[in-house]
Amino acid sequence: MTGDIFPLNAYESFTSNYGVTNYTSISGSGDGYPVASHPITDGVTSYFFMTECTFTYGSDALLLGDNGSGSDFMIVMEEGTGFTEGGRILVLGDHNILTNTYIGSSDNTVLANNIAAWAASTTALDSNTWGSIKAAF
Repeated sequence: MTGDIFPLNAYESFTSNYGVTNYTSISGSGDGYPVASHPITDGVTSYFFMTECTFTYGSDALLLGDNGSGSDFMIVMEEGTGFTEGGRILVLGDHNILTNTYIGSSDNTVLANNIAAWAASTTALDSNTWGSIKAAF
């Protein structure tokens, strides 16, 4: 799921049942940075975004990255983060990082490849793997 500078009701309709709400536009573009180690952030030192939003989320999510200025930008929800609804959810603060225009910026290509590999993976990450990381946030 990606957000955008336009707080569309569609974003909330997809994620509100899982505690991800209050999509809020933040002006500007720039580099964001991973804040947690995870298969999605492996090899990613920064990612470029063109527009951005932030959002609120519950304690069953792991913050993976921010916008470089301290606003939450990327979260993951899966078994290892305490998410018990089944399946996995990734929320990004901007869809542009995955578009043709920006895929070659910063480590966006690495990030996109990691997202695809993670989404295609059938390996569940257990709570012991991410529990200590999550506790630090």
